[in-house]
Amino acid sequence: MNRLYQSICGSVLVSILRGASHDSQLHGYRRRRTLRSSGLLFAMAWAFALPLQAAKINVFLVGGQSNADGRAGSSRLPAELQAPQSDVAIYWATARNGSSTLNASGYEPLRPGLSNSSGSFGPEVTFGRAMADFYAARGEQVALIKHAQGGTGLVTEWQAGGDATTNGDGFVYRLFQDVVNTGLASIEAAHPPGGAPPMEVSIAGMIWMQGERDSNSTRDALAYESNLTQFIGDVRSTYGTDLPFVIGQLSMNQTGTNGTADARETVRIAQADVAEALANTALVVTNDFGLKTDNLHFDAAGQQDLGYAFANKMQSLIVPEPTSIALIGIMGLLVPRRETVRKPQKLIADKHV
Repeated sequence: MNRLYQSICGSVLVSILRGASHDSQLHGYRRRRTLRSSGLLFAMAWAFALPLQAAKINVFLVGGQSNADGRAGSSRLPAELQAPQSDVAIYWATARNGSSTLNASGYEPLRPGLSNSSGSFGPEVTFGRAMADFYAARGEQVALIKHAQGGTGLVTEWQAGGDATTNGDGFVYRLFQDVVNTGLASIEAAHPPGGAPPMEVSIAGMIWMQGERDSNSTRDALAYESNLTQFIGDVRSTYGTDLPFVIGQLSMNQTGTNGTADARETVRIAQADVAEALANTALVVTNDFGLKTDNLHFDAAGQQDLGYAFANKMQSLIVPEPTSIALIGIMGLLVPRRETVRKPQKLIADKHV
């Protein structure tokens, strides 16, 4: 993407230089105005043609249960997504369902297979790809930190104590926070502050795919809205007051849970209500995403759709976008200005050219 961008800017430079050569035959005011315009455009195009340097790494957290961890077969991904994505880093850690200890972890370029289920992938593959493309235009990078466990709920395992400490937090949530701390240290070690260029590493948002476990019990389903609200509050107390947070809603078609249809719907409604009630929070509706034959886990197409949908919602929360603002400012420099020329008896406004 950067190479294409620089190529376009290079073409602009060539056009400007050719135009400047042609304009050397002009005289008087027209020639001076043309050269000034060419000089402005030359400076802008030269600046944009320089290689983009990433001065910031935006870190996104991935949490939840099995559909956040991923149960879709990596072999069903397009070829370009089966290969490591060199421009997106991920720190990942896996554990058996409901475990308080990790069984594997690593820091590497984003790729499929970083799931507790061998040969599987989760929403991180397409989410990371889309977010990296989103930030590339402003010369920034993306990294992910992922920890999710199947069969875990907000009532116990992901219980939030409600503040920036781990007091009262469930054991999986405490493990998640340990993973985040280790992940941040790994990212910062790979991009030291004194490097060239210096890097700013900051947590920019979190995506959350969970709720299946809580829909297994009417009691847990009824508590889900309160528990999710407290969990998001705890995450923001820990990682940033206004941290963008995107909730993946249970699908209407996830009939493979062990609970009743009413309990599933209670959780679905709670997820939508929390997303609407809390600022800087969004909801991904998953009803159209493909499921495996267990009617519980998203298949390869469904996981790809889930990741892209998470990215779309996350981007909608990241406003205003610096690139857009910059473009508006640049375009303002290029818009022809109305000039007035004093003539006898009256002022006549020149027409736009």
